[in-house]
Amino acid sequence: EHPPLALPDKPSIAVLPFTNMSDDPEQEWFADGMTDDLITDLSKISGLFVIARNSSFTYKGQAVDVKTVGRELGVKHVLEGSVRRMGDQVRINAQLIDAATGGHLWAERYDGAAEDIFALQEEVLGKIVASLAITLTPKEKAQIERVPTGDLKAYEIYRHAETALAHLNHQTQNWTSPATEALSLYESAIARDPSFAAAYAGDAYVAYNVWRHDMWWVMLGSKSLARAKASAARALDLDPSNARAHGVLALIDLSDGDYDSAIARAREAVTSDPNAVESHVFLARILSWSGEHEKAFSAIETATRLDPKPKSWVEAIRGWVLFNARQYDRAVEPLEWVRNEVPTSYTNRVVLAATYAQLNRLEEANAEASKAIEIDQLSNVTLQVERQSAAAYRNSVDLEHWIDALRVAGVPEWPFGFEGRD
Repeated sequence: EHPPLALPDKPSIAVLPFTNMSDDPEQEWFADGMTDDLITDLSKISGLFVIARNSSFTYKGQAVDVKTVGRELGVKHVLEGSVRRMGDQVRINAQLIDAATGGHLWAERYDGAAEDIFALQEEVLGKIVASLAITLTPKEKAQIERVPTGDLKAYEIYRHAETALAHLNHQTQNWTSPATEALSLYESAIARDPSFAAAYAGDAYVAYNVWRHDMWWVMLGSKSLARAKASAARALDLDPSNARAHGVLALIDLSDGDYDSAIARAREAVTSDPNAVESHVFLARILSWSGEHEKAFSAIETATRLDPKPKSWVEAIRGWVLFNARQYDRAVEPLEWVRNEVPTSYTNRVVLAATYAQLNRLEEANAEASKAIEIDQLSNVTLQVERQSAAAYRNSVDLEHWIDALRVAGVPEWPFGFEGRD
């Protein structure tokens, strides 16, 4: 067992997945949507520490002890509840619990029409804020009161798109189906409500990843990049505080070599949504590419504290950030964990090989490099390709640090059987 996580220096909360009490199991999305929305809105409050959806949803479907949850996630309070949808009516039961004692701070029931779901959520949020004696800034109050869409069907489609996006983030080696599905669903939600900022932001994020991972079978690169830019810009036109849209444009700025703008946009994303893991990870990536390694390390540590049970892609980035920061001993643990969780990720194995090389664990470095080459089917694991893909490093010293480690690990200059010239 791991020791309990230290409590943050501000009120802290984990929102556990609400139970679907409807007779129709197809309404599971509605209960999950309620949980997601509460986490999303609470995360915008700077005076509150909110555990990420990913870690909260590891308890879905389980009979949990809130004291255990508090210890595992390092929070003082836990919100749990249930949702029952009966035709056009909704009943929400929610209770806020002190995780240290297991005692209830309050328990309430909320009844209303399904079309008024956002007003009901606002009531729950208001009760939490009042119970924890949190003072909202005017901007935070406006963000929480903002209704994402007035079209309940568009909201349902959006929630299904977010589910596809979650699957996309987990399936680092096979994004084709969830990426295609997510893009189609976001597009459908936008068609029903052209003022749905969150749907545009989700569309931008998926389109950006299609471009970044060169998933030409989903959408051609030039088209996916243009779509990412347009959707992110539209999201910010509709909601200037949308953190995901700021993050996507920050990553695009990074790819264009505009480091200062990328950092500024990423920091704006964190300011807009201080508890969003995604925003802190974006910032960490950009700072690491920019050579600001201590700040990058701080950002990724914040991300993993907000998400104590992180996804493999977050841990992979943490290992890469630590490698760039020359903290090789600390980089090994997350990189090895990702290798065991996603053994087919050749990119993670390449970083692990470089890390082993810097620790002079040459036999292990060679093994990881060889396995990465074996997994890759497109001859991407070569120094030639890495020089091109790692050109985003702002400082040449960081680029050479990376290439030298790969060379020691045994990564070849050119694909096997091909003689190239510098």
